[in-house]
Amino acid sequence: MKTLILALSLAASAASAAADTPAERTQVINVATYNLRLNTPDDKANAWPHREALVKALIQYHELDLVATQEGLIEQITALESMPGWGRVGVGRDDGARGGEHAAIFYRKARFKVERHGDFWLSATPDKPSISWDSRCCNRLTTWAQLKDLITGRSFLVSSSHFDHEGEVSRRESAKLLVARLDGLLRACAALAA
Repeated sequence: MKTLILALSLAASAASAAADTPAERTQVINVATYNLRLNTPDDKANAWPHREALVKALIQYHELDLVATQEGLIEQITALESMPGWGRVGVGRDDGARGGEHAAIFYRKARFKVERHGDFWLSATPDKPSISWDSRCCNRLTTWAQLKDLITGRSFLVSSSHFDHEGEVSRRESAKLLVARLDGLLRACAALAA
């Protein structure tokens, strides 16, 4: 079985648009990343209660299969998870459970099976909720999942990250950590597939 690397990029969108035959279209994976913007009343007319139905409609309209999110609080995460046929992986950045913003990954359960998943913090102590380097605001994390495509039988790795918005050192070190962790996960994924 081949291991695929899924890059959340515009290239994936362009490739999916190029699928011409029915067989090619069944192998296309429609992917999006979406910063949900936390639910805060300060946003007034743009607060989550006014956006929830629009976000769900957007996911349905584009027939998305995978959605990597950032900034979702637990009430936003559970609202999206309540869409029929959808599952989710990911924890809150503050406590490794439900607290704080999530970098959750949503997937269509009819299309994918979760083989493994996890989370790590973008810090010098990545295995626990933490903040470091020159970050001042808050914990940042990455959620990852190894998914099996139930149409093709192939497994691949997908991740969702939310980098620090202030600390230049934090962004640089977070990128290094992300590459190192994903490289290790890809190697393990390839070893499982062999």
